[in-house]
Amino acid sequence: MDFTIQLGASRMGAELIWSGSSNSHLYASGQSGSGKSCFLKHCAAQLPGQGVRCIVFDYTGDLHSFGVPCDCVDVRTQVRIEPFRPLFLGRGCLEQPYDIAARVAETILSIGGVRGGLQRVCLRNALTAYINQGNAQLGVSGLIAQIRNDPKLAQTMAPTLLRLQDLDNLLSAASQNFSWALDQPGITVLRFDALPNLSSQTMMTQFLLFDLWSEKLSRSESGCPVVVVLDECQRFRFTEDSIFTRILREGRKYHISGWFASQWIQDKGTAEALNQAALQAYFYPGHDRVNTLAKRLAHGTPYAEDYKMLLRELKIGEFLYIDTGGRPIVNCVLRREEKEVLGDLLK
Repeated sequence: MDFTIQLGASRMGAELIWSGSSNSHLYASGQSGSGKSCFLKHCAAQLPGQGVRCIVFDYTGDLHSFGVPCDCVDVRTQVRIEPFRPLFLGRGCLEQPYDIAARVAETILSIGGVRGGLQRVCLRNALTAYINQGNAQLGVSGLIAQIRNDPKLAQTMAPTLLRLQDLDNLLSAASQNFSWALDQPGITVLRFDALPNLSSQTMMTQFLLFDLWSEKLSRSESGCPVVVVLDECQRFRFTEDSIFTRILREGRKYHISGWFASQWIQDKGTAEALNQAALQAYFYPGHDRVNTLAKRLAHGTPYAEDYKMLLRELKIGEFLYIDTGGRPIVNCVLRREEKEVLGDLLK
């Protein structure tokens, strides 16, 4: 993907430019209120003018205003997806019933509260049978009814049935089909405000990302490059089979890049996956995280104390950035007067 982003300026006043031509993934981390959302909006606003389609997943209402025209879509009422529709695994290669079952099962069981290999096996088997029997058009409600027809299976799958009911409720609320408009540069903001809880938001995010991925692959080389902006990534699990990891690992082949932002991430696998991003922006992590992050950035070198000092001194709207030469630079996203206004708003 060939675009250039003006990141801001160093404390010395030097303008910092980032090109996403070779690795267009971005990862920003920092505590709430440190300036991550402002940074994402600053960068995303530069994309439409360079022919890029930007899809923003907004969970908190912080990412709906960019200073440039954008479309806001209510996920609950304006986005309808078909979870059992065969999606593209690669260009020219559609999912088979077992592939669909594996994807849907992984998405549903990735949500906290449902664990165990037995749930996964039962759900995959039930899904595969349901689709092979030609019942996919009956939707999630039909699958629930099929499982309940077997009392023993329904008892075994009780935790999973609750998730299926949540999903059925979400999908039935949407009133119209949704177009990704991948042939038009611009910004679309998906608003998750109306979804009832964190589990619903997490589940819908994954189904939407799979749908977007398939839509992009179906177009081969046509359409715009796509940047997906995902905030609050500490809520997701970047497992080997997840759509998040797929974007990081394979997205460049299909002109899809992921811009991820999060508060502190405990899960080692997720942290390692996000380290694949070429641009990593470290906002103030919070007092309790400074030492740990400094050691991580030092990679066993004697410079941990230097990183500690730089991280402790970060102000709102500033982040630590390691340039291609390995040098740490403090970048200021906002002008001084803009930082003062933001600081007043966050008090």
